[in-house]
Amino acid sequence: MTHHTSLPSPPGRTRGIVPLVLAILALAGAVFVVRRPLMLSAPACMTGRWHGCFDTFNGDVLLTLAALPVAALAVWFPGTS
Repeated sequence: MTHHTSLPSPPGRTRGIVPLVLAILALAGAVFVVRRPLMLSAPACMTGRWHGCFDTFNGDVLLTLAALPVAALAVWFPGTS
């Protein structure tokens, strides 16, 4: 009697979920790494003191990352022509 049977391949649904989960984990890891330097300029931006937002590297990166969701929506849902 042989007990060396191969395992069945994962269903197609699992193959689609794995890359999504890996992408979410990578994004969460990236946010965790850059959150502290970016939060140095966030209090100034949130109180309306734009001096700290536009003239530092952290402020520029913070504003760029804040604009990414809007840009992604503009690309994802283009206007009808």
